Amino acid sequence: MLTKDRKREDLTDNLPPAQRRLDSLAQLLAARSECVAVSIVNGNLYLAANELFKDSRTNDDKDNKNYVAIKSIMNYFRGLALNKSQVTDLQRKEIFQTICSTSRFKEASLGDEFVKKIATDVLEGKDLTISDIHKEYGKNSSIAAKMYGEFIKLRKNFLKLEEVCISADEKLKPLQEALSKGGQILKEENLTGVHAEVQLLATVIQSIENGTYLNKDPKEEIYIGVSRLCCLHCRCMLETANKELNARNILTSFAFRGKHDLDFVGNWKPPHIFEEGYNSVRESSHPSRKVDEDKLQDTLAFSIGKNAKAIILELTREQTSWH
Repeated sequence: MLTKDRKREDLTDNLPPAQRRLDSLAQLLAARSECVAVSIVNGNLYLAANELFKDSRTNDDKDNKNYVAIKSIMNYFRGLALNKSQVTDLQRKEIFQTICSTSRFKEASLGDEFVKKIATDVLEGKDLTISDIHKEYGKNSSIAAKMYGEFIKLRKNFLKLEEVCISADEKLKPLQEALSKGGQILKEENLTGVHAEVQLLATVIQSIENGTYLNKDPKEEIYIGVSRLCCLHCRCMLETANKELNARNILTSFAFRGKHDLDFVGNWKPPHIFEEGYNSVRESSHPSRKVDEDKLQDTLAFSIGKNAKAIILELTREQTSWH
């Protein structure tokens, strides 16, 4: 359940390329998850997703199609960043088909071959008109047209990430190096409802508190790339973190591309950090809607240093070879 949008704010156009590419990566990895968040922490790429492992039938991650897809996508970019060489047309086609086949834009009623054909047409840059799509896909043309439009957006992000992997631009080097190492995904146990960007936030706060965070720049800004704009609660939590860290004379701060301020009532769990500050920011954002203290206490499931069981899975540690 959610309330009506109060104010939408998207700052993407004002962001430097390196930050926009983190958003691009998050959008490519989103799969069926409501939201994916990615960030570079201590030179490594961390990923989190809403309920990525919720639908797994077993404890074996090999059976989780979305997880396997993310691993394949990250392996592709890792290999490209390491080798700085062009990949084969077949490799590009297969990985882009994987991206499209696991995206939330895929129509579940259609077969994989149908989706792969649209993905291939898009990747090859076919400029199909509505009339062309109708002739090409017949009775499924309306669904195909919608998917075609969404896959074009994915293709744009895909090409941008490929550019990062082979770029000589120094400003893109941190992301390029992080991609070349692969990535790590946060897997939460019994923490359904903790949104992706807040999982990353809590992980960084934990590393700051236990002394493992390597802050090379005393005024470092950690940018969190997101596949969707931040909801009301996540935005409040990120703003609270910035205020609390500043109050402790820790100049590390968090940034993100924007917010929609939708209020996910009953579908959001705050981490057990900066609780008092969060309540203050939350109430100032919606003064007419006070925080339900009892409900808040019931949902404090993500307790840093106490009850959290964040398992970090290595996504891509094997060497990728190209032929």
